[in-house]
Amino acid sequence: MRRRVSGWPTAWCCAGSVGSTSRRCPIRVHRSGFPHTLRPETLQALNDRVAELAKQAKVTTGRKLRLDATCVQTTIHHPTDSGLLVDSVRVLSRLVKRAKPLVAEQLQNVGSACRSRLRSARQAAQRLHRLLRRKSEEKIEQQKAHYRKLIETAEQMVRQTERVVHVLEQQTETASKQLHEQAERVVPLIKRVIAQTRSRVLEGKKVASLLSLLQLMTLVGLIIYLPLFLQGVLGESATYSGAVITPLTISSVVGASVAGALVATFKRYQLVTIIGGIVSAIGVFLLAQMTISTSLLQAAIFMVIAGLGLGVFFSVLTLAAQNTLPRTSLGVGTGAIRFLGQLGAVLGVAIVGSIVNSTVATDIVKRLPPQTVQRLTPAGVKLATNPQVLVNSTYHDTVVKTAQSFAVRAATANIPPGPLHDQVAAQAIHQTITLLNQVFAALKESLAVAIQHGFIAVFIFSVATVVVALFLNDIPLSTTPADVASQGDSEGLQVFF
Repeated sequence: MRRRVSGWPTAWCCAGSVGSTSRRCPIRVHRSGFPHTLRPETLQALNDRVAELAKQAKVTTGRKLRLDATCVQTTIHHPTDSGLLVDSVRVLSRLVKRAKPLVAEQLQNVGSACRSRLRSARQAAQRLHRLLRRKSEEKIEQQKAHYRKLIETAEQMVRQTERVVHVLEQQTETASKQLHEQAERVVPLIKRVIAQTRSRVLEGKKVASLLSLLQLMTLVGLIIYLPLFLQGVLGESATYSGAVITPLTISSVVGASVAGALVATFKRYQLVTIIGGIVSAIGVFLLAQMTISTSLLQAAIFMVIAGLGLGVFFSVLTLAAQNTLPRTSLGVGTGAIRFLGQLGAVLGVAIVGSIVNSTVATDIVKRLPPQTVQRLTPAGVKLATNPQVLVNSTYHDTVVKTAQSFAVRAATANIPPGPLHDQVAAQAIHQTITLLNQVFAALKESLAVAIQHGFIAVFIFSVATVVVALFLNDIPLSTTPADVASQGDSEGLQVFF
Protein backbone atom coordinates (compact mmCIF):
# COMPACT_ATOMS: atom_id res chain seq x y z
CA MET A 1 0.00 0.00 0.00
CA ARG A 2 2.75 2.44 0.94
CA ARG A 3 4.60 1.69 -2.29
CA ARG A 4 1.51 2.32 -4.46
CA VAL A 5 0.28 5.44 -2.69
CA SER A 6 3.54 7.21 -1.97
CA GLY A 7 5.49 5.98 -4.94
CA TRP A 8 8.32 4.70 -2.72
CA PRO A 9 10.66 1.87 -3.78
CA THR A 10 10.10 -1.50 -2.14
CA ALA A 11 13.33 -1.24 -0.19
CA TRP A 12 12.22 2.05 1.35
CA CYS A 13 8.88 0.55 2.37
CA CYS A 14 10.59 -2.40 4.06
CA ALA A 15 13.03 -0.10 5.83
CA GLY A 16 10.19 2.07 7.02
CA SER A 17 8.27 -0.92 8.39
CA VAL A 18 11.31 -2.31 10.16
CA GLY A 19 12.14 1.06 11.58
CA SER A 20 8.60 1.48 12.85
CA THR A 21 8.67 -1.94 14.48
CA SER A 22 11.99 -1.30 16.14
CA ARG A 23 10.60 1.88 17.63
CA ARG A 24 7.70 -0.17 18.98
CA CYS A 25 5.15 2.25 17.58
CA PRO A 26 2.59 1.35 14.88
CA ILE A 27 2.45 3.41 11.70
CA ARG A 28 -0.48 5.79 11.46
CA VAL A 29 -1.54 6.73 7.95
CA HIS A 30 -2.82 10.27 7.37
CA ARG A 31 -3.92 12.28 4.34
CA SER A 32 -1.33 15.04 4.27
CA GLY A 33 0.62 13.54 1.37
CA PHE A 34 -2.35 12.40 -0.73
CA PRO A 35 -5.49 14.34 0.22
CA HIS A 36 -7.56 13.26 -2.79
CA THR A 37 -6.39 9.61 -3.05
CA LEU A 38 -7.94 7.83 -0.04
CA ARG A 39 -11.34 8.40 1.47
CA PRO A 40 -11.75 8.92 5.23
CA GLU A 41 -13.42 5.56 5.73
CA THR A 42 -10.56 3.83 3.92
CA LEU A 43 -8.02 5.56 6.12
CA GLN A 44 -9.93 4.60 9.24
CA ALA A 45 -10.08 0.94 8.20
CA LEU A 46 -6.42 0.98 7.25
CA ASN A 47 -5.34 2.44 10.57
CA ASP A 48 -7.45 -0.08 12.47
CA ARG A 49 -5.85 -2.91 10.50
CA VAL A 50 -2.33 -1.63 11.18
CA ALA A 51 -3.08 -1.38 14.89
CA GLU A 52 -4.52 -4.90 14.93
CA LEU A 53 -1.46 -6.35 13.17
CA ALA A 54 0.86 -4.51 15.54
CA LYS A 55 -1.04 -5.93 18.49
CA GLN A 56 -0.82 -9.47 17.09
CA ALA A 57 2.92 -9.05 16.55
CA LYS A 58 3.17 -7.87 20.17
CA VAL A 59 4.65 -4.59 19.05
CA THR A 60 2.17 -2.77 21.26
CA THR A 61 -0.77 -3.65 23.48
CA GLY A 62 -2.99 -1.14 21.73
CA ARG A 63 -4.35 0.25 24.98
CA LYS A 64 -2.30 3.44 25.19
CA LEU A 65 -1.48 6.04 22.58
CA ARG A 66 2.07 7.25 22.71
CA LEU A 67 2.74 10.83 21.60
CA ASP A 68 6.14 12.47 21.27
CA ALA A 69 6.25 16.25 20.95
CA THR A 70 8.69 19.07 21.46
CA CYS A 71 7.63 22.62 22.36
CA VAL A 72 10.08 25.40 21.55
CA GLN A 73 9.46 29.03 22.51
CA THR A 74 10.30 31.37 19.65
CA THR A 75 9.56 34.87 18.47
CA ILE A 76 6.98 35.36 15.75
CA HIS A 77 8.55 37.42 12.99
CA HIS A 78 6.52 39.54 10.64
CA PRO A 79 6.97 38.61 6.98
CA THR A 80 9.63 40.58 5.14
CA ASP A 81 9.99 41.26 1.43
CA SER A 82 13.03 39.01 1.15
CA GLY A 83 11.34 36.23 3.09
CA LEU A 84 8.25 36.39 0.89
CA LEU A 85 10.38 36.26 -2.26
CA VAL A 86 12.31 33.23 -1.03
CA ASP A 87 9.06 31.50 -0.08
CA SER A 88 7.70 32.29 -3.55
CA VAL A 89 10.72 30.73 -5.23
CA ARG A 90 10.44 27.69 -2.96
CA VAL A 91 6.79 27.12 -3.81
CA LEU A 92 7.33 27.47 -7.55
CA SER A 93 10.41 25.24 -7.46
CA ARG A 94 8.42 22.47 -5.81
CA LEU A 95 5.60 22.90 -8.29
CA VAL A 96 7.77 22.63 -11.42
CA LYS A 97 9.66 19.71 -9.90
CA ARG A 98 6.42 17.80 -9.43
CA ALA A 99 5.30 18.74 -12.95
CA LYS A 100 8.57 17.71 -14.64
CA PRO A 101 7.56 14.06 -15.28
CA LEU A 102 4.22 15.19 -16.70
CA VAL A 103 5.61 17.73 -19.19
CA ALA A 104 8.91 16.07 -20.09
CA GLU A 105 7.68 14.86 -23.49
CA GLN A 106 5.83 18.00 -24.56
CA LEU A 107 8.12 20.75 -23.26
CA GLN A 108 11.40 21.63 -24.93
CA ASN A 109 14.40 22.17 -22.67
CA VAL A 110 12.51 20.66 -19.78
CA GLY A 111 15.64 20.79 -17.65
CA SER A 112 15.89 24.58 -17.79
CA ALA A 113 12.11 25.04 -17.49
CA CYS A 114 11.92 22.87 -14.35
CA ARG A 115 15.15 24.10 -12.83
CA SER A 116 14.99 25.02 -9.15
CA ARG A 117 16.34 28.45 -8.30
CA LEU A 118 15.85 28.12 -4.55
CA ARG A 119 19.58 28.00 -3.84
CA SER A 120 20.17 31.27 -5.67
CA ALA A 121 17.28 32.92 -3.84
CA ARG A 122 18.55 31.72 -0.46
CA GLN A 123 22.06 32.94 -1.16
CA ALA A 124 20.78 36.37 -2.18
CA ALA A 125 18.62 36.56 0.95
CA GLN A 126 21.54 35.53 3.18
CA ARG A 127 23.78 38.20 1.65
CA LEU A 128 21.00 40.71 2.19
CA HIS A 129 20.59 39.76 5.83
CA ARG A 130 24.33 40.00 6.46
CA LEU A 131 24.34 43.42 4.84
CA LEU A 132 21.55 44.68 7.11
CA ARG A 133 23.76 44.10 10.15
CA ARG A 134 26.48 46.37 8.81
CA LYS A 135 26.78 50.09 9.32
CA SER A 136 28.00 51.82 6.19
CA GLU A 137 26.99 54.68 3.93
CA GLU A 138 26.73 52.42 0.86
CA LYS A 139 24.36 50.09 2.65
CA ILE A 140 21.23 51.32 0.85
CA GLU A 141 22.66 50.92 -2.66
CA GLN A 142 24.04 47.47 -1.86
CA GLN A 143 20.72 46.50 -0.35
CA LYS A 144 18.92 47.51 -3.54
CA ALA A 145 21.36 45.48 -5.60
CA HIS A 146 20.68 42.34 -3.56
CA TYR A 147 16.94 42.94 -3.70
CA ARG A 148 17.19 43.40 -7.46
CA LYS A 149 18.96 40.04 -7.75
CA LEU A 150 16.32 38.39 -5.58
CA ILE A 151 13.51 39.89 -7.65
CA GLU A 152 15.13 38.72 -10.88
CA THR A 153 15.38 35.20 -9.49
CA ALA A 154 11.70 35.22 -8.53
CA GLU A 155 10.71 36.58 -11.94
CA GLN A 156 12.71 33.87 -13.71
CA MET A 157 10.96 31.28 -11.59
CA VAL A 158 7.59 32.76 -12.53
CA ARG A 159 8.43 32.61 -16.23
CA GLN A 160 9.48 28.97 -15.89
CA THR A 161 6.24 28.17 -14.09
CA GLU A 162 4.17 29.85 -16.77
CA ARG A 163 5.82 27.68 -19.43
CA VAL A 164 5.03 24.56 -17.41
CA VAL A 165 1.46 25.71 -16.73
CA HIS A 166 0.87 26.28 -20.43
CA VAL A 167 1.70 22.61 -21.08
CA LEU A 168 -0.29 21.36 -18.08
CA GLU A 169 -3.33 23.24 -19.33
CA GLN A 170 -3.44 21.02 -22.39
CA GLN A 171 -3.38 17.77 -20.43
CA THR A 172 -6.37 15.92 -19.02
CA GLU A 173 -4.77 13.78 -16.28
CA THR A 174 -5.91 14.36 -12.70
CA ALA A 175 -2.39 15.16 -11.48
CA SER A 176 -1.94 17.72 -14.25
CA LYS A 177 -5.21 19.41 -13.42
CA GLN A 178 -4.31 19.57 -9.74
CA LEU A 179 -0.94 21.15 -10.46
CA HIS A 180 -2.55 23.56 -12.92
CA GLU A 181 -5.11 24.68 -10.33
CA GLN A 182 -2.41 25.15 -7.73
CA ALA A 183 -0.31 27.23 -10.12
CA GLU A 184 -3.27 29.40 -11.14
CA ARG A 185 -3.88 30.13 -7.48
CA VAL A 186 -0.28 30.79 -6.46
CA VAL A 187 1.29 32.63 -9.41
CA PRO A 188 -0.89 35.81 -9.13
CA LEU A 189 -0.01 36.08 -5.44
CA ILE A 190 3.68 35.76 -6.19
CA LYS A 191 3.45 38.41 -8.90
CA ARG A 192 1.86 40.70 -6.35
CA VAL A 193 4.74 40.07 -3.93
CA ILE A 194 7.28 40.88 -6.65
CA ALA A 195 5.46 44.08 -7.63
CA GLN A 196 5.14 45.15 -4.02
CA THR A 197 8.83 44.57 -3.32
CA ARG A 198 9.94 46.42 -6.45
CA SER A 199 7.65 49.34 -5.68
CA ARG A 200 8.55 49.59 -2.01
CA VAL A 201 12.29 48.90 -2.09
CA LEU A 202 13.52 49.85 -5.55
CA GLU A 203 11.15 52.59 -6.70
CA GLY A 204 10.03 53.96 -3.33
CA LYS A 205 6.37 54.40 -4.28
CA LYS A 206 4.32 56.39 -1.82
CA VAL A 207 0.63 57.01 -1.56
CA ALA A 208 -1.16 60.04 -0.16
CA SER A 209 -1.75 58.76 3.37
CA LEU A 210 0.37 61.39 5.09
CA LEU A 211 -1.25 64.10 2.99
CA SER A 212 -4.65 62.89 4.16
CA LEU A 213 -3.42 63.00 7.76
CA LEU A 214 -2.12 66.55 7.48
CA GLN A 215 -5.08 67.82 5.46
CA LEU A 216 -7.63 66.68 8.06
CA MET A 217 -5.45 68.07 10.85
CA THR A 218 -5.62 71.44 9.13
CA LEU A 219 -9.29 71.31 8.21
CA VAL A 220 -10.65 70.16 11.56
CA GLY A 221 -8.41 72.57 13.45
CA LEU A 222 -10.00 75.43 11.51
CA ILE A 223 -13.58 74.17 11.67
CA ILE A 224 -13.48 73.70 15.45
CA TYR A 225 -11.78 76.95 16.47
CA LEU A 226 -13.03 79.42 13.88
CA PRO A 227 -16.54 79.52 15.44
CA LEU A 228 -14.89 79.89 18.86
CA PHE A 229 -12.98 82.92 17.62
CA LEU A 230 -16.05 84.47 16.03
CA GLN A 231 -18.19 83.87 19.09
CA GLY A 232 -15.71 84.40 21.92
CA VAL A 233 -13.54 87.16 20.46
CA LEU A 234 -15.73 89.01 17.95
CA GLY A 235 -18.84 88.60 20.09
CA GLU A 236 -21.12 86.92 17.55
CA SER A 237 -23.89 84.54 18.57
CA ALA A 238 -23.50 80.77 18.39
CA THR A 239 -25.92 80.45 15.47
CA TYR A 240 -24.33 83.26 13.50
CA SER A 241 -20.81 81.98 14.21
CA GLY A 242 -21.75 78.61 12.77
CA ALA A 243 -23.25 80.26 9.71
CA VAL A 244 -20.25 82.52 9.16
CA ILE A 245 -17.94 79.56 8.43
CA THR A 246 -20.15 78.72 5.44
CA PRO A 247 -17.65 80.40 3.05
CA LEU A 248 -15.04 77.88 4.20
CA THR A 249 -17.20 74.88 3.35
CA ILE A 250 -18.52 76.28 0.08
CA SER A 251 -15.06 77.29 -1.13
CA SER A 252 -13.72 73.81 -0.29
CA VAL A 253 -16.38 72.30 -2.58
CA VAL A 254 -15.41 74.74 -5.31
CA GLY A 255 -11.74 73.90 -4.83
CA ALA A 256 -12.48 70.18 -5.10
CA SER A 257 -14.42 70.71 -8.34
CA VAL A 258 -11.69 72.87 -9.89
CA ALA A 259 -8.98 70.39 -8.87
CA GLY A 260 -10.92 67.50 -10.35
CA ALA A 261 -11.33 69.33 -13.64
CA LEU A 262 -7.62 70.21 -13.80
CA VAL A 263 -6.55 66.64 -13.04
CA ALA A 264 -8.94 65.27 -15.67
CA THR A 265 -7.53 67.72 -18.23
CA PHE A 266 -3.79 67.34 -17.62
CA LYS A 267 -3.80 63.73 -16.32
CA ARG A 268 -1.46 64.80 -13.51
CA TYR A 269 -2.13 65.61 -9.90
CA GLN A 270 1.12 66.52 -8.14
CA LEU A 271 1.23 70.13 -9.35
CA VAL A 272 -2.45 70.60 -8.48
CA THR A 273 -1.78 69.22 -5.00
CA ILE A 274 1.19 71.55 -4.47
CA ILE A 275 -0.82 74.58 -5.59
CA GLY A 276 -3.68 73.59 -3.28
CA GLY A 277 -1.29 73.23 -0.36
CA ILE A 278 0.24 76.66 -1.01
CA VAL A 279 -3.19 78.34 -1.28
CA SER A 280 -4.39 76.70 1.93
CA ALA A 281 -1.18 77.72 3.72
CA ILE A 282 -1.73 81.33 2.65
CA GLY A 283 -5.32 81.25 3.89
CA VAL A 284 -4.35 79.73 7.24
CA PHE A 285 -1.55 82.30 7.64
CA LEU A 286 -4.06 85.11 7.14
CA LEU A 287 -6.43 83.51 9.63
CA ALA A 288 -3.60 83.34 12.16
CA GLN A 289 -3.22 87.15 11.91
CA MET A 290 -6.81 87.86 13.07
CA THR A 291 -7.24 90.00 16.19
CA ILE A 292 -10.10 91.52 18.16
CA SER A 293 -10.35 94.32 15.58
CA THR A 294 -10.75 91.95 12.60
CA SER A 295 -14.04 92.39 10.76
CA LEU A 296 -16.33 89.59 9.65
CA LEU A 297 -15.72 90.43 5.99
CA GLN A 298 -11.98 90.00 6.41
CA ALA A 299 -12.48 86.71 8.24
CA ALA A 300 -14.78 85.47 5.46
CA ILE A 301 -12.21 86.34 2.78
CA PHE A 302 -9.48 84.50 4.69
CA MET A 303 -11.76 81.46 5.06
CA VAL A 304 -12.51 81.41 1.32
CA ILE A 305 -8.78 81.35 0.50
CA ALA A 306 -8.13 78.54 2.97
CA GLY A 307 -11.16 76.59 1.77
CA LEU A 308 -10.12 76.74 -1.89
CA GLY A 309 -6.76 75.21 -1.03
CA LEU A 310 -8.13 72.53 1.30
CA GLY A 311 -10.81 71.48 -1.16
CA VAL A 312 -8.15 70.34 -3.64
CA PHE A 313 -7.22 67.42 -1.39
CA PHE A 314 -10.75 66.02 -1.29
CA SER A 315 -10.61 64.98 -4.94
CA VAL A 316 -6.89 64.38 -5.36
CA LEU A 317 -5.87 62.17 -2.43
CA THR A 318 -8.13 59.22 -3.14
CA LEU A 319 -7.39 59.52 -6.85
CA ALA A 320 -3.63 59.52 -6.23
CA ALA A 321 -3.84 56.46 -4.01
CA GLN A 322 -6.02 54.48 -6.40
CA ASN A 323 -3.90 55.47 -9.39
CA THR A 324 -0.75 54.22 -7.63
CA LEU A 325 -2.10 50.91 -6.37
CA PRO A 326 -2.98 47.74 -8.25
CA ARG A 327 -6.63 46.88 -8.66
CA THR A 328 -6.39 44.16 -6.02
CA SER A 329 -5.26 46.71 -3.40
CA LEU A 330 -7.69 49.56 -4.13
CA GLY A 331 -9.79 48.80 -1.07
CA VAL A 332 -6.71 48.69 1.17
CA GLY A 333 -5.39 51.98 -0.17
CA THR A 334 -8.72 53.78 0.10
CA GLY A 335 -9.21 52.44 3.61
CA ALA A 336 -5.75 53.67 4.61
CA ILE A 337 -6.55 57.13 3.26
CA ARG A 338 -9.82 57.30 5.19
CA PHE A 339 -8.32 55.90 8.40
CA LEU A 340 -5.39 58.31 8.46
CA GLY A 341 -7.74 61.15 7.63
CA GLN A 342 -9.84 60.40 10.70
CA LEU A 343 -6.67 60.00 12.74
CA GLY A 344 -5.52 63.40 11.51
CA ALA A 345 -8.83 64.94 12.59
CA VAL A 346 -8.38 63.58 16.11
CA LEU A 347 -4.74 64.66 16.30
CA GLY A 348 -5.52 68.11 14.93
CA VAL A 349 -8.19 68.80 17.53
CA ALA A 350 -6.00 67.45 20.32
CA ILE A 351 -2.90 69.45 19.36
CA VAL A 352 -4.66 72.73 18.65
CA GLY A 353 -6.88 72.34 21.73
CA SER A 354 -3.86 71.75 23.96
CA ILE A 355 -2.16 74.86 22.59
CA VAL A 356 -5.26 77.03 23.01
CA ASN A 357 -5.99 75.88 26.57
CA SER A 358 -2.40 76.21 27.76
CA THR A 359 -2.06 79.68 26.19
CA VAL A 360 -5.27 80.92 27.79
CA ALA A 361 -4.17 79.66 31.22
CA THR A 362 -0.78 81.35 31.05
CA ASP A 363 -1.74 84.56 29.23
CA ILE A 364 -4.71 85.45 31.43
CA VAL A 365 -2.48 85.58 34.50
CA LYS A 366 -0.32 88.24 32.85
CA ARG A 367 -3.27 90.39 31.78
CA LEU A 368 -5.26 90.50 35.03
CA PRO A 369 -4.31 93.43 37.29
CA PRO A 370 -3.11 92.34 40.75
CA GLN A 371 -5.77 94.39 42.53
CA THR A 372 -8.46 92.68 40.49
CA VAL A 373 -7.22 89.27 41.49
CA GLN A 374 -7.05 90.32 45.14
CA ARG A 375 -10.69 91.46 45.15
CA LEU A 376 -11.87 88.06 43.85
CA THR A 377 -11.74 84.73 45.59
CA PRO A 378 -9.74 81.88 43.92
CA ALA A 379 -13.02 80.18 43.03
CA GLY A 380 -14.33 83.44 41.58
CA VAL A 381 -11.19 83.91 39.46
CA LYS A 382 -11.50 80.36 38.17
CA LEU A 383 -15.14 80.82 37.21
CA ALA A 384 -14.66 84.26 35.67
CA THR A 385 -11.67 83.21 33.55
CA ASN A 386 -13.40 80.20 32.02
CA PRO A 387 -13.77 80.82 28.25
CA GLN A 388 -17.36 79.63 28.55
CA VAL A 389 -18.33 83.08 29.87
CA LEU A 390 -17.60 84.44 26.36
CA VAL A 391 -19.55 81.84 24.38
CA ASN A 392 -22.28 80.62 26.74
CA SER A 393 -24.77 83.30 27.78
CA THR A 394 -26.30 81.10 30.48
CA TYR A 395 -22.92 80.50 32.09
CA HIS A 396 -22.10 84.20 31.78
CA ASP A 397 -25.28 85.26 33.54
CA THR A 398 -24.74 82.65 36.28
CA VAL A 399 -21.23 83.92 37.00
CA VAL A 400 -22.38 87.54 37.08
CA LYS A 401 -25.35 86.87 39.34
CA THR A 402 -23.31 84.72 41.72
CA ALA A 403 -20.59 87.37 42.01
CA GLN A 404 -23.19 90.09 42.61
CA SER A 405 -24.93 88.13 45.35
CA PHE A 406 -21.64 87.48 47.15
CA ALA A 407 -20.62 91.15 46.84
CA VAL A 408 -23.98 92.40 48.14
CA ARG A 409 -23.91 90.04 51.12
CA ALA A 410 -20.34 91.06 52.00
CA ALA A 411 -21.03 94.80 51.65
CA THR A 412 -24.36 94.85 53.55
CA ALA A 413 -23.57 92.33 56.23
CA ASN A 414 -23.66 94.95 59.05
CA ILE A 415 -26.13 97.39 57.47
CA PRO A 416 -29.82 97.12 58.38
CA PRO A 417 -32.46 97.26 55.65
CA GLY A 418 -33.20 100.74 54.45
CA PRO A 419 -32.09 103.41 52.01
CA LEU A 420 -28.44 103.03 53.03
CA HIS A 421 -28.63 99.27 52.52
CA ASP A 422 -30.01 99.69 49.02
CA GLN A 423 -27.40 102.32 48.17
CA VAL A 424 -24.51 100.13 49.35
CA ALA A 425 -25.95 97.12 47.51
CA ALA A 426 -26.20 99.13 44.28
CA GLN A 427 -22.60 100.29 44.65
CA ALA A 428 -21.45 96.72 45.26
CA ILE A 429 -23.31 95.50 42.15
CA HIS A 430 -21.78 98.26 40.04
CA GLN A 431 -18.27 97.56 41.31
CA THR A 432 -18.75 93.84 40.69
CA ILE A 433 -19.90 94.41 37.12
CA THR A 434 -16.94 96.73 36.49
CA LEU A 435 -14.56 94.18 38.00
CA LEU A 436 -15.97 91.31 35.96
CA ASN A 437 -15.89 93.38 32.78
CA GLN A 438 -12.16 93.86 33.31
CA VAL A 439 -11.73 90.11 33.74
CA PHE A 440 -13.86 89.37 30.67
CA ALA A 441 -11.91 91.87 28.56
CA ALA A 442 -8.61 90.34 29.62
CA LEU A 443 -10.02 86.87 28.93
CA LYS A 444 -11.14 87.92 25.44
CA GLU A 445 -7.65 89.19 24.62
CA SER A 446 -6.10 86.01 26.00
CA LEU A 447 -8.49 83.85 23.97
CA ALA A 448 -7.63 85.80 20.82
CA VAL A 449 -3.92 85.22 21.43
CA ALA A 450 -4.52 81.55 22.23
CA ILE A 451 -6.49 80.93 19.04
CA GLN A 452 -3.79 82.77 17.09
CA HIS A 453 -1.24 80.34 18.51
CA GLY A 454 -3.52 77.46 17.61
CA PHE A 455 -3.82 78.72 14.03
CA ILE A 456 -0.04 79.02 13.88
CA ALA A 457 0.09 75.29 14.62
CA VAL A 458 -2.45 74.76 11.84
CA PHE A 459 -0.23 76.85 9.57
CA ILE A 460 2.66 74.52 10.37
CA PHE A 461 0.44 71.60 9.34
CA SER A 462 -0.24 73.39 6.06
CA VAL A 463 3.44 73.98 5.37
CA ALA A 464 4.15 70.33 6.11
CA THR A 465 1.44 69.42 3.62
CA VAL A 466 3.19 71.43 0.89
CA VAL A 467 6.52 69.75 1.70
CA VAL A 468 4.99 66.26 1.55
CA ALA A 469 3.22 67.09 -1.71
CA LEU A 470 6.62 67.75 -3.29
CA PHE A 471 7.44 64.04 -2.83
CA LEU A 472 4.13 62.75 -4.15
CA ASN A 473 4.60 60.41 -7.11
CA ASP A 474 3.09 62.06 -10.17
CA ILE A 475 1.97 58.96 -12.07
CA PRO A 476 -0.06 59.63 -15.24
CA LEU A 477 -3.70 58.73 -14.90
CA SER A 478 -4.84 55.51 -16.51
CA THR A 479 -7.37 56.10 -19.27
CA THR A 480 -8.15 52.59 -20.53
CA PRO A 481 -8.77 49.24 -18.86
CA ALA A 482 -5.57 47.93 -20.42
CA ASP A 483 -3.60 50.73 -18.79
CA VAL A 484 -5.17 49.95 -15.46
CA ALA A 485 -4.35 46.27 -15.79
CA SER A 486 -0.73 46.85 -16.78
CA GLN A 487 -0.29 49.40 -14.06
CA GLY A 488 -1.83 47.04 -11.51
CA ASP A 489 0.81 44.43 -12.37
CA SER A 490 3.69 46.84 -11.92
CA GLU A 491 2.75 49.14 -9.08
CA GLY A 492 2.82 48.32 -5.38
CA LEU A 493 1.58 49.58 -2.07
CA GLN A 494 3.41 51.50 0.58
CA VAL A 495 1.63 53.60 3.16
CA PHE A 496 3.80 56.67 3.64
CA PHE A 497 4.13 57.41 7.36
